[in-house]
Amino acid sequence: MSSACRRGKVSFAILLCVMVCRVAQAVPASFALLMPDTLAAWEAYLNPFEAILRNPVEATAPFLLVDEDPRRKSEAARGKVAIWPGKLGATVTVPHGLIHDWLGAVFVPRATLKDVWAVARNYEKFPDWYGPTIVQGRRLASLPEGDGEVSSIRYVRRVMFVTATLDVDFENRYVQMSPLRWYSVSRSIRMREKDESKNADGPSRPEQGDGYVWRIYTFTRYEETDGGVYLEQESLALSRPIPASLHWLIDPVVRRLAKDLLEKSLTQTREAVEGELGK
Repeated sequence: MSSACRRGKVSFAILLCVMVCRVAQAVPASFALLMPDTLAAWEAYLNPFEAILRNPVEATAPFLLVDEDPRRKSEAARGKVAIWPGKLGATVTVPHGLIHDWLGAVFVPRATLKDVWAVARNYEKFPDWYGPTIVQGRRLASLPEGDGEVSSIRYVRRVMFVTATLDVDFENRYVQMSPLRWYSVSRSIRMREKDESKNADGPSRPEQGDGYVWRIYTFTRYEETDGGVYLEQESLALSRPIPASLHWLIDPVVRRLAKDLLEKSLTQTREAVEGELGK
């Protein structure tokens, strides 16, 4: 699949890690620890998505959320990327943390689901399609049950005079609803950041690190229809809270980056699939 195919891969949450964490380091150390009640709130927020995967039956409601909004559907069909905040808002406050929730949809004309899968799960070619942000992609192993795999993606981002490298391992699951409808979920299972200026690796457990984002989760819907494929991605991230004294500075940056980077990710996905179609 794609990000929408793998926007789990180039989702806004990833770039948020390396772009905002430099500002977030001004946050007191007590804000950097992932607390049990924060993690519990995160898992509760994900329950509706996991429930869909556990019971993937056809529903009476539209499969794609853009089908409920003619303006967004038209925007995607015309070749643009439709972006909007999650049902509870772009930023949801939970105990000792924040959940960032954005959705985006894009349409790839003349493509089939097979064409999308050829991009989505070809991790070794991610640097060609999503560079220069992604510099390495690897498939590590197949999941013991169901359709899916564990992948490893390396992201590099230069912010001001600092180059940050972020290695993220994802558990990727794919569920078929019907011959023309699929879901995918990408969940981060390990994140490790390296600050090139310090020439040292950060901890592999994000709850112990000084990065901004603790967890990443991407839920994507795929439907082959109207002579192409719609990709609709909901990209979520669990992060540190923003202290009131820094809220005016960090919050607008987070919101702007979230929208811009999700749009870029979906655009790159569409261009990757279209590029492969043209060969």
